[in-house]
Amino acid sequence: MTNPLWHPRISAETYRNPVLFADYSDPDVIRLGDWFYMTASSFQYTPGLPILRSVNLVDWELVAYALPEIPDERYQFPQVSCGVWAPSIRVHNDLVWIFYGMPDEGIYAVTASSPEGPWSSPILIREAKGFIDPCPYWDDDGNGWIIHAYAKSRIGFKSVLGYFQFSAKGEIIQGVDTLLFDGSQTQPTIEGPKVYTRGSYLYIFAPAGGVATGWQTVLRSTSLHGPFEERIVLAQGESPVNGPHQGAWVTDVAGDDWFVHFQDRGAYGRIVHVQPLTWLADGWPVIGQSTEGMTCGTPVSEYRLPATHTTASSSSTRDLSNKFDSYSISDTHNACDSSDMDDFSSLRLDWQWAANPPQNAYHLAEGLVLHAQNADGNPNFSLWNKPNVLTQKLRAPSCLITTELHAQNLQEGDQAGLALLGAGYMALRFVRLKTGKLILSEAGFGQEDCTILSRDTNLSELTLLMRVEEENGQPLAHFGWRNGGEVEWFEPAYRPQKNTWTGAKPALFAVSAESSGGEARFTDFTVSRLD
Repeated sequence: MTNPLWHPRISAETYRNPVLFADYSDPDVIRLGDWFYMTASSFQYTPGLPILRSVNLVDWELVAYALPEIPDERYQFPQVSCGVWAPSIRVHNDLVWIFYGMPDEGIYAVTASSPEGPWSSPILIREAKGFIDPCPYWDDDGNGWIIHAYAKSRIGFKSVLGYFQFSAKGEIIQGVDTLLFDGSQTQPTIEGPKVYTRGSYLYIFAPAGGVATGWQTVLRSTSLHGPFEERIVLAQGESPVNGPHQGAWVTDVAGDDWFVHFQDRGAYGRIVHVQPLTWLADGWPVIGQSTEGMTCGTPVSEYRLPATHTTASSSSTRDLSNKFDSYSISDTHNACDSSDMDDFSSLRLDWQWAANPPQNAYHLAEGLVLHAQNADGNPNFSLWNKPNVLTQKLRAPSCLITTELHAQNLQEGDQAGLALLGAGYMALRFVRLKTGKLILSEAGFGQEDCTILSRDTNLSELTLLMRVEEENGQPLAHFGWRNGGEVEWFEPAYRPQKNTWTGAKPALFAVSAESSGGEARFTDFTVSRLD
């Protein structure tokens, strides 16, 4: 479904940035027929590799995931800043491919006949520590190459790109890893390469300068093996959009070019923007707003919508694969729609677990029923190493989250509630004791949970609330509960920090002091926008 909490459409002809106020880090996009498809980093959260779909690069819907679980035993528990980094999505030999790096494990690929899936099990392209951000390139002789970056935290260096050859099916390494481009002097922290061809040139779009403060660089050469020219084609300039970079060049059905990228918004995560892209007479692209003679653009805040099959001739799609279905989509712009209620008739795609979930983590029965567990064996309450924590992204700058907690089936010592996870977390939790307690608690990264306040209650059905407001460009959260007919808001407020590479995430949980406990049922999870 589309996001009812953030409306990027100004009118039927224009949009505003960001187009997705949600944490879809390191986006990559392709067009197939009338549709654009996006994937993004998912790190340790599962399911991973989200698949989003749009007809116009502005109105997006989440339609699938390409990675149900991370097939590695250690991801039975949360692995902060690990997992799936910076994927690339491409079409080759009538298959859709997604290549992704896991900085501690290596480079993988999954394939499908359609972006909506089903997707194959991961193929290990190359076992390697510190290889990240892979992008494939198939040359005219049918040889496959992986262009990639390096994670200094794993391998000891960065600011260079490398490449190696791989087999047509991806399973067998045929070449050694070789230096492709050294950006240490002019393009520090260059990473996230995306490879394209146009005319006689091969172009590598690659961000540099760091996530929060960097820019978009383009390299070009007449050969994959170089040498490469370089140019910065998008930077913040006088705009409010910091670090505009890392994304995808795509072409709409009318032949106009666009660049999809992220902006690092701290605890909100990396939100998604769309920029116009034009080609200069010298064969270089320029992205965003620019004037004659400029070779580097700045981000636009508003612009006309990309063309769709309803605004351009369908003949412009003839150069793309016709094995993918064409679809129609209704106008999803509805400025009156500002809330989203999940009745848990199914487990919607919005939700991701903090790791591969344990067996029997949940079931659906007149709501979401979470089985209280203690997967890591820690007798003290802490969410840091619990895989059965169910999260979703913040989807607007300000929102009110409410949910009904039915705690009748929790056992003695079980705890369940609502949390906001960042580099630390704050949680509002009901504890099943002889007398029930409602506890507001906080924990720094990796630290023990600390109780801030508690309330005795005889209730076993509670309305829990979290109000998130934007303050100085970052989220500020208050927790509360409905005590009788009134809402009681608790102090202090919580100011989350980004969790290494991800934004803060609202979460539901049920935890037991024993290996297995009772059940907590959640109903009517509602997110309403606050304007």
